Amino acid sequence: MINKERLKSFLRYSAYIYFAIIVIVSISFYFVFDILKRPKYSEQINVFVSSGNVNVTKLEEKLYAGYEDSFIKCVNVDFANKSDRQFSIIFNTRGLTNTEFIIMDDSYVESGKYSTYFTAIDEEIAKQLLNNNIEFYKDQDNHSYGIKVNDYLKDYVNVEDGNYYLFINKKSDKISTFNSFGTNDGLKVLQNIFR
Repeated sequence: MINKERLKSFLRYSAYIYFAIIVIVSISFYFVFDILKRPKYSEQINVFVSSGNVNVTKLEEKLYAGYEDSFIKCVNVDFANKSDRQFSIIFNTRGLTNTEFIIMDDSYVESGKYSTYFTAIDEEIAKQLLNNNIEFYKDQDNHSYGIKVNDYLKDYVNVEDGNYYLFINKKSDKISTFNSFGTNDGLKVLQNIFR
């Protein structure tokens, strides 16, 4: 038979175990529900910016305009400072993995390497979709790989330290207009940048 003293003794020495179990279960539920409500890769558009100062919230709002009634649930902006010692690692992992657009200055990638990472841009199509006054970044073989964005992103990104261009990730499956495979789910983001 359990008396009061034995019950108090049991609770005093075992309470931390029950407390730990409650905390672990609560944290587990949090992570499970967070994973379940997080948009899948196919429901998001990802943009990587090479700058140390980015107003992520405002830029994401600008880029998401027009997607409210679509299956795209969010536009994510990630950034890293190009002068950071770890930038090359960040660029190769977060910048080139699962992103549609990369915004960076023209000094990071060597001219002959643009075709390794980015899709060549058909200037006529880009001008029809965006704006006739856009400027292009051309590599040493005169292929266009980037579109200048300094004037369009100056309220969101610190573009004063170089010429910033938008590049389309070669691996993106959401810009078929330029990549020739996948869908055009990311086209609205591209147009939102230049509005």
